Amino acid sequence: MVRRWFNGLILLLLMIVSVAANERPLDGQAQSIQSVEAQIVYWYERGRMDRVEDLIQQLERVQPNHPRVLELRAMIAWQQRQTEQARRYYNQLVENAPEHPATRRLREIVALDSEAQQAVGNAELLYLAGRYEEAVVEWRLAFPRAPENLDLAIQYWFAHARAGQADEAVAGLTQLRREQPNSVRLQLALIEVRFLQNQLTSDDYQNLARLSEDAVFGAQARALSLRIINFFGVETASVNDFIAVLEEKHPDHLEISEVAERSRQVVAATAELESDPAFQKLQRGLTYLANEQPLMAERWLRESYQERPDSVAAVSGLGYATMRQGRHAEALAWFRRAASMEPEVEQWQQMIEVTTFWRDFGLFGQHLNEGELRRAQIMFDRLQSHPDAENQVDLIANLDARLLRARAMAATEQGDNDSGHELLLEAYRREPSDPWLVATLVQSHEQREELELAAQRFAELIQHYPSDDAWFAYSLYLARNERDDDALAAILRVSENARSEAMLAHQERIQSRIDVRDFRQDWRRFLASNPNTLDDADTSTLATYISTMAADARASDRQYLRAIEQNMTRLDTENQAEGYAEASRFAEAVGDRSLAYQWAVRGIEVQRGDSESTSIWVSQESDDWRVPGLQSRARNLISSSEKVLYLGYEQRQKSGTPGITELNSKSVMIDLRVPFDSRSGYWFARVDPIWLDAGAADLDNTFWRNRFGTGLLCEEDCPEGIQPVRKDFGVAMGVGADYGDWWFDIGRSPVGFNRSDWIGGVGMRRSLGEFGVRLTASRRIQTATLISFASIEDPFSDRNWGAVTKNGIDLGASWDQGGRFGWWGNTGLDYYMGHQVEENWRWYAFTGGYVRAYSSEPFAVTVGLTTLFWGFDEDLSETTYGHGHYYSPEQYRSISVPITVFGRINRFSYLVRGSLGYSSTRLGEQIFFPTDATLQEIAQQNQEVTGVSPFFTAGTGGGRSHSLTGVFEYQINRHWYVGLRTELIRSDTFAPNQGLIYLRYHFGGYNLPVARPPDPPSRYVDR
Repeated sequence: MVRRWFNGLILLLLMIVSVAANERPLDGQAQSIQSVEAQIVYWYERGRMDRVEDLIQQLERVQPNHPRVLELRAMIAWQQRQTEQARRYYNQLVENAPEHPATRRLREIVALDSEAQQAVGNAELLYLAGRYEEAVVEWRLAFPRAPENLDLAIQYWFAHARAGQADEAVAGLTQLRREQPNSVRLQLALIEVRFLQNQLTSDDYQNLARLSEDAVFGAQARALSLRIINFFGVETASVNDFIAVLEEKHPDHLEISEVAERSRQVVAATAELESDPAFQKLQRGLTYLANEQPLMAERWLRESYQERPDSVAAVSGLGYATMRQGRHAEALAWFRRAASMEPEVEQWQQMIEVTTFWRDFGLFGQHLNEGELRRAQIMFDRLQSHPDAENQVDLIANLDARLLRARAMAATEQGDNDSGHELLLEAYRREPSDPWLVATLVQSHEQREELELAAQRFAELIQHYPSDDAWFAYSLYLARNERDDDALAAILRVSENARSEAMLAHQERIQSRIDVRDFRQDWRRFLASNPNTLDDADTSTLATYISTMAADARASDRQYLRAIEQNMTRLDTENQAEGYAEASRFAEAVGDRSLAYQWAVRGIEVQRGDSESTSIWVSQESDDWRVPGLQSRARNLISSSEKVLYLGYEQRQKSGTPGITELNSKSVMIDLRVPFDSRSGYWFARVDPIWLDAGAADLDNTFWRNRFGTGLLCEEDCPEGIQPVRKDFGVAMGVGADYGDWWFDIGRSPVGFNRSDWIGGVGMRRSLGEFGVRLTASRRIQTATLISFASIEDPFSDRNWGAVTKNGIDLGASWDQGGRFGWWGNTGLDYYMGHQVEENWRWYAFTGGYVRAYSSEPFAVTVGLTTLFWGFDEDLSETTYGHGHYYSPEQYRSISVPITVFGRINRFSYLVRGSLGYSSTRLGEQIFFPTDATLQEIAQQNQEVTGVSPFFTAGTGGGRSHSLTGVFEYQINRHWYVGLRTELIRSDTFAPNQGLIYLRYHFGGYNLPVARPPDPPSRYVDR
């Protein structure tokens, strides 16, 4: 093959020299050089290489360092297999005249790398196999631009012509013809390409007849003439004229005489043949075959063969037609039949060899892909012994490496990783240039934690064998190791015209990952630089972008809402539910609550698909984790856009000693909530009239008399017997706002009570990863007893004390992803103070978890575990002067198991919670009068008289407890809802009861479902 390149290049070189010399005036020396070169061309075309050598020496004596002299010497050395000598001439050319045409032509031979040489070999073999389009691909891998070597150029353009690029092939050869008008070989090549494309002209016939008399090329011209005659048939008028001219020029040529006789016979039988259907079908099939339409050709050739099975033209045509469709086994059978019909024709034996090779090649790949390694080995052995194997050394080595790789993978699948690795190493030693073998070996290195060696393998591949597939495999390796920037740079090294669909898809994935990474770092800056990002993103990336924006959206980002809205319809089914959920979150964050509601509803509808449910509010078994969140957001969005009024009436009862520890209360709750116009959230106003009734104290009860107020110290005019009922009335008031992520309120404990205080709070909510965090600072009134809630007058003196406020800071956290489990926790520090009440501090830590044992719309069960730990510096639980009468043990510990059942059935919702628990307490010692040392001293001095030690002793307590809570709500119509709440708590020392009935009025009338679980109001003072 290389020798052919040499011969063609010498001719091309000298022809170009000859043409160029004729285009400008020449001096004496130049004319001498041109004369010598013309003689070289003449003798070369006639095969007299001895005369060519003599003439090159003459030219060398004229200008020994001329680029053409160096080129000719290099080519002579190359032909004689003196490779190093040829390369020295080439290197001298590169050094002295790097841009000279002689250097460029010589580079095609001497400096053509092994990959390009292999591509040329593959192209020739593919051409013989009739796989012309694949041959063109190989030619272009070797020569991105058409080669200048004459032999290579002719084969290059022949492949293009066969692949359906006739115009380009004719144009390429015509251009060479202009440059080399005296080249007979090129003239014959151009005629042959026109013949292959059925574009012969009358000039072509005339030139071919003239060349048939040439002493050197006459035989080739006569052979081409006979091929043309045999292909077109002697019945064509132009062909008959051509035959007549040939017979006149070569009356003694046996084949031409036979053709001429046959022509005369065929002309005589033309009328009869034209009426023969089998002949017509054969001609039609051959025409389709010539036009590279093998499928249509096969159809007509089969019909012709059925009528004339003895037709060699039909048989051989079917061989070519099936081979060009890749059906080599069938083609082989047809060519063998043609060979049996015409054993003297060498072409059929050649086609049998070519077809056999490619059949075995295909079977090798098939068996390898199916894991049939034994059969693949048989096919490999056949390919090795094929006559053309010596011209396919690189291909055979590649197949050997593929077979070793397959054996390695089989060993690995069977758990023999070491053997698999050794086989891969052996395959790599035989074919280090195979990118996919290297990729497999690198994965094996990675599994063996040989990371440096893995990187080295790819570095060597890229350095020594930098093919397009090598860059692709390297890019995949880099992407797998999360080196996206390097992976993108690698895939961009692949030639643009060689990028396959898989390469382009990989490039898009890497670019998308890089864009997502940069987008997440600063999506606002990214959109400012790339305003069409959302429009250009694929659907899965678009959903990711929207989610990223929603997680960090603020009111000033409303400008991006339109871009999101325009792209929502592009989301595919897989990403629509998530896309609408995240878009709803973004719209809510930027303040478009109407659009946020529409997208939340749409997200529910998309997730449910073809569900027949008529209400988005009713949960279904098919709902995924997004639906409850979307339902909650939709309800919150509606709730935040309409005013709501709560009206409630509550009664509480805490048993105890009348007038001292007992407390009954009645409360009316009026709660108005008004949403903001420009943002999410609402402001509220509270007015809660509260009536307290502590009962009538019996001061003849000496135990309580001595432990109430300053009763222990009363000596004269001390009240006795049943006292008037202790009652109080006041109105608690408050205003505030809830902005979603933070809130505040300020108000008064009931004005009209013996004592009223300012109360209120401020807090914020945040998300930290999967956790919700809440921080609150507040001041609240203690409502458990008359002393702590409203203060009380001492019946034994003019003193009064009480109305205790808790002033504290609380940190809460929770984790709930809507799954089976959830967790919550609170910790904080409180400072207690009140009028004439000892100051106090409390620490606490609460935590609990819960399990959703069962969950459906009408019925759900949650089981929890709650632990409480807290303690006070001072125990001020008592009712003597200076105590706050709020439960304040030195230490309190409890554990409880709450079980909650809730659900929603049409217009009705419910919640029932029962709890069983156990607690233990430690009570600290405390004096009777902690705020007045004088009173305490008197009490101690009178201890012998009163018989009462003025100290509350330390001790322990606790025990079992249980509680039951029920809440029920019913939707009356689209505006009104009614509800009931009742709670019973029982322990060894504590047994309060509570009952509430309420109405809720929605001004907007959006017909929201009843809350699940129910949503009863609470008193402002209990906020």
